[in-house]
Amino acid sequence: MMLERPLLLLLSLVLCSCAAQPGEGAVPGHCSDGADNDADGTYDCSDSDCLSSPDCLGDDDDDTADDDDTADDDDTADDDDTADDDDTADDDDTADDDDTVGDDDDAGGPLEGLVYTGDVVFLSDADMASFCESWDQIAGNVTIAGAAVTSLSALACLKRVDGLVEVTGTEVLDLELPSLIEVGGDLLIYDNYPLGGIELLALRFVAGSLKVEEQPWLDELRLPELSSVGADVHLQQLAFLATVELPLLTSVGGSLWLRYIEIAESFEMDALQSVGADLWLSGNPVLQHISWPELLSVGGELMVSAHPLLAHVDLPVLGAAGGLRINSNAALVSFALPQLEEMLGLPGSLRLSSCDVLELFELPALEFIGDFLMVAGNVSLTQLNLPSLGFVGGDFYILDNSSLTAESAEALRDSIGVWNIGGTVVISGNGN
Repeated sequence: MMLERPLLLLLSLVLCSCAAQPGEGAVPGHCSDGADNDADGTYDCSDSDCLSSPDCLGDDDDDTADDDDTADDDDTADDDDTADDDDTADDDDTADDDDTVGDDDDAGGPLEGLVYTGDVVFLSDADMASFCESWDQIAGNVTIAGAAVTSLSALACLKRVDGLVEVTGTEVLDLELPSLIEVGGDLLIYDNYPLGGIELLALRFVAGSLKVEEQPWLDELRLPELSSVGADVHLQQLAFLATVELPLLTSVGGSLWLRYIEIAESFEMDALQSVGADLWLSGNPVLQHISWPELLSVGGELMVSAHPLLAHVDLPVLGAAGGLRINSNAALVSFALPQLEEMLGLPGSLRLSSCDVLELFELPALEFIGDFLMVAGNVSLTQLNLPSLGFVGGDFYILDNSSLTAESAEALRDSIGVWNIGGTVVISGNGN
C-alpha cells in the first residue's frame, strides 16, 4: 500500500499537467513563434486556435482572393488598394495598369488627380508660372491670349482639358504642350503672328474641332499621335506651312478643310479612313499629289479645286461620297477613284470642269448620282468612262469639252437611259 499511494499521486500530477496545457494563441506571441505550443500537430497561423489572432489577420499572402490590406497581392483580382496589382483588370487608381482594357485615365474618362475645376484665362507668362505646382488637368475651358504670353513652357505638365483650348494673339514662337493627351472641346489656334511651329507630340484625341487658321509664319504642324477629331479639322490661310504631319489620324467627325496652304507639296495623312462631312482641298498652289490609301467614306462633298501644280489624285478605296467637285486643276493628269459607287448625300452632284490637261475621267464603279452631273470646259478630255452609272437624280450637262466627241457624250446619256435622268439633258459645244 505504501508503494501504491506515491504511484497514484504521480499519475494525478501528470494528468493535471496535461489538462492545464494552454491552447495555441492563448499566450501573446504564440501564433508567431514557430512552435507547436499546444502539441496538437499544427502551429502558428495554421492552427485553428490562431484564426482570430492579430498575427494572422491582414497579412499579404499568395492566395487567389483579396485581402483587406492596403498592399498588393499576387492574385488575379482587384484589391481595394490604391496601387497597381499584377492582375489583368483595372484598379481604382489614376495610372495605367498592365492590362489591355481602358483605365480611368484613358481618353474620355473622368478627370482625376490634380484637377483644377473652372475656366482658366492666361494673359501672361506670369499667369502660368505656378500652374504645374498644383495641377496637371483642367475641368473647364482654357484661353491663352495676349502679347504678354511668349511661351507655353510653364504648362508642360498639362495632360487633359475637358473643355475648349484657345490660343490667340500671343507672341509664342513655338507652341508645344508635350504632355497634352486629350482636349474635350475645340482646339483653336489663330492670329498668333510670330508662331513658327506647332508640336503637340502626345495629343491623341480632340472631341470638338481642330482649327489652325490665319497663322502667317507657321511652317510646321506636327501632331504625330492624333487619331481622332470629333468635329471639324480646318487648316487654312497658312501661307508658309510646309509640313503637315498627321500620320495616325483616322477619323474626322465633321468637315476636313485644307485650304490656302501655300507651300505644302503634300499632306501626311495616310491613315485617314473617314470624314463625316465635306472634304475640301482648295487653293494650295504647290500641292502636287493627293494620296490617301485608307480613305473609305466622305459624308459630304469631296472638292479638289484651284491647284495649278496638282498632277495626281489617288483614292483607291473610297466607296462613298456626298458629292464630287473637281475644277480648275490645270496640271491634273490622273484622277483615280476605282471603287466609288455612289453619291447620294449632299450635295449629291458630280462636277468636273476646267481641268485643262486631263484626258481620261473614269469612275468604273459609280452607280448613282443623287443630283446633277456636269462635265464642262475640259479642253483635253477625250474619254468619259462611267460604265456602271445607272441613275442621275438631277440635270445632265456635258458642255464645251472640245476634244470629247458629241457621240461619246450621247453614248453616256443613252447607257444611263433618259428615263433614269431626273432633270434636263444638255449636250453642247463638244468636239466633232
